[in-house]
Amino acid sequence: MNGIQFYPEYEDVFYDNIELYKKHFYPLATIDLSIVSKRLSGLIHIVYLNNDPYCNNSIRCYTGDYNIDLISFNLIDNKLQFTGDFTFFDTNENWMDYLEMDRKLYFERKEKLKNGLLDFSIVIKDLDLGKRPRYFKKDYWPLNKLGEKLKFICYIYSGDFIGVGRGDKDIFAFYDKNEKKIVIISIGG
Repeated sequence: MNGIQFYPEYEDVFYDNIELYKKHFYPLATIDLSIVSKRLSGLIHIVYLNNDPYCNNSIRCYTGDYNIDLISFNLIDNKLQFTGDFTFFDTNENWMDYLEMDRKLYFERKEKLKNGLLDFSIVIKDLDLGKRPRYFKKDYWPLNKLGEKLKFICYIYSGDFIGVGRGDKDIFAFYDKNEKKIVIISIGG
């Protein structure tokens, strides 16, 4: 589908600290906002957060901009900049194997798509671009600084990108064009 790129490159997604982002995020899709709404322009990136949900250091870092289910980014020059502290991603030693398993699965699936071995037509059909998200089970809808709801952009099931079973999450992307802010809510995994 025009306007959607799956498995974009890190350099096209993140504004700075590329090597640091490579440790904790997997770019799933880049979406041209004009296919969501003619009133929007620019790009939005949907990413998978690969973290240790049981690390006490992570829990101490929770704020309104990020926690176990929610992560926020500023959008600078059509690229993401994490709004939080990277100590949020501290990892317990016993969780390293799980993080490495997700990393391996992500890059295997990325290579399969590149070689034409994956059909993403069902993924595109299920994106819910700009609609009210069908699967959104949270009572929490992200708000901007004025208390207004952010615009829902899309839904992605991470199992399509990483594989079903380990770490698969329902991912919901929201956007505020005035604040140039992206909020990703991940449920499950």
